Amino acid sequence: MREIFSDIFGNEKIKSSLGKSIADNTLAHAYIIEGPKGSGKKMLAYRIAAALACENKHASNEALPCMHCDSCQKVLSKNSPDVYFLEREDGKATITIDAVREMRTDMFLSSNESEYKLYIINEAHLMNDASQNALLKVLEEPPENVVTLLLCDNSDAILPTVKSRAQIIRMSLFSTEDMKDYLLKNNKTASSFFSDSKSNFLIALEASQGSIGKALSLMSSKEMSSVLKERQVVDGIINALVSKEGFVKLHSVFTLLPTKRVELIQELSLLYTAIRDLILLKKCESIPLIYYYDRDLAIDISKKAGINRLFTISDAVFGAIEDLNLNSNIGLTTNHLLNEIKNN
Repeated sequence: MREIFSDIFGNEKIKSSLGKSIADNTLAHAYIIEGPKGSGKKMLAYRIAAALACENKHASNEALPCMHCDSCQKVLSKNSPDVYFLEREDGKATITIDAVREMRTDMFLSSNESEYKLYIINEAHLMNDASQNALLKVLEEPPENVVTLLLCDNSDAILPTVKSRAQIIRMSLFSTEDMKDYLLKNNKTASSFFSDSKSNFLIALEASQGSIGKALSLMSSKEMSSVLKERQVVDGIINALVSKEGFVKLHSVFTLLPTKRVELIQELSLLYTAIRDLILLKKCESIPLIYYYDRDLAIDISKKAGINRLFTISDAVFGAIEDLNLNSNIGLTTNHLLNEIKNN
């Protein structure tokens, strides 16, 4: 069987469908590739571009893209004159209408070397309505042999009129075990990180929420210390909930919560995920976990906490997150949550 996008992990149905369309010259003129940061959107976009330009595109005995012909090499090294990459300029909050108009003009020019011209819009959710409407005109009547790829974290930010003129590809997230197996077999940085600290390696996988790119980012940057700090606070709150000296410990840990809104929401969301794991373990000890990488530890904590109390605290944390999203006072919200937990 022919290898399609062989260096992209998972998403087999997506790869097979796109590969067949490229080989048969039936690729749609526009796609929205949706998924969280690190899910492989940009990598897939450049593999599509390479496959369209590949000199061995119709050779069934070669991988698609072959990755070694001159055309593939130009695309993958970002030196192809027929691949146009658009993203938000530094200092700008959005992708401007002028940038979209400039790209749109280029779409009507002939290709330089390849049969196709491919346009990649990174973080397309940052286009405002005016920018999207400027793009809409070319999506309605696309030039021949032009393919547009809109990469976004969430397609909800894309106008319905734009979405209706593009096919949506949703990148799959991966289980912790799948990511562990893949990274240890295929990535030297991950293997080295695992050798240095197995626990931090597993924490990075859990914190990445199914994104290989994010997991690698955590392993190779200062972000890891931030993640460990966040988990230390969450673990402190959870331990206080099941401790005989819970109230004293709870007060102490709550002083470590962030005072900035975005960071506090992130911390409480992590706490909510941890409580979710403990609740689910009450029902089934083999259930997939999101926060805990040490299942035995999570089971032990779950057994110490009553399920009714966990549900009540879960509701209180969720309510605090909602209040913060509605711009409630940070100090008052934190104090109210502390009292809710203490009284239950």
